[in-house]
Amino acid sequence: MTFYSWSFAIKLHFFRPFLHFITGDGNRFTDLNTRITAIDDAILTQAARKEKILRFLDELKNTGDILTEFDEILWSATVELVKVNTGKSLTFLFRDGTEIPIPTANSAE
Repeated sequence: MTFYSWSFAIKLHFFRPFLHFITGDGNRFTDLNTRITAIDDAILTQAARKEKILRFLDELKNTGDILTEFDEILWSATVELVKVNTGKSLTFLFRDGTEIPIPTANSAE
């Protein structure tokens, strides 16, 4: 007869649902590892995006409050492209993925 201490029995009861990760065929471990890797990638992507935004804000602070003339460096750093839509409305696509549609006076007619 094997004697187990109460603390061991409690630990075994608590960890029993997780034993298949250790003793199973490894599929669940692989699936969880894949999900964790995807989450880590998403976190890194968001951190990189945050860094780009912070650099942009620093550059914007260095230019001052009001732009008095066109700044090609600022434009290139922020705007990915400008689409001219039917009805001559414009859509600005920024490097961070933001899209802002701008209706023109002629597009409302």
